[in-house]
Amino acid sequence: TGYRLPVLRTSSGRAYISFCPDEERALILDHLRRLGDEKDAPFLEERWLSRLLEETRNRGIAIRDSGEFRPETASIAVPIRSAGAVLGCVSLIWIRSAMSTPEALEKFGPLALEIAERIADALRD
Repeated sequence: TGYRLPVLRTSSGRAYISFCPDEERALILDHLRRLGDEKDAPFLEERWLSRLLEETRNRGIAIRDSGEFRPETASIAVPIRSAGAVLGCVSLIWIRSAMSTPEALEKFGPLALEIAERIADALRD
């Protein structure tokens, strides 16, 4: 409670920002720029952001595996989407020494996508 996670340095934040509507993404990025957290600065660079959005959208899954937040862990996340909005994210976090990101994507990526879709379907009913 009361702890805020960095949007651009977590897989769930990356999943959210990659799939939310353009206007919402612009508001979030403007807010992060105004906050001026020096740890976010490299992730707010346009070249990095463009690559992140493209790769995440193509894969359908966001990743965090370079030690940019809690270096001992890595994570993947999938957005729960409905009617053009992101309602939340399904995330898996693991200790980096226990499994590689490619292994996690192979073993758990399809399951995370399925879980997110099932949640979205249940919310539409």
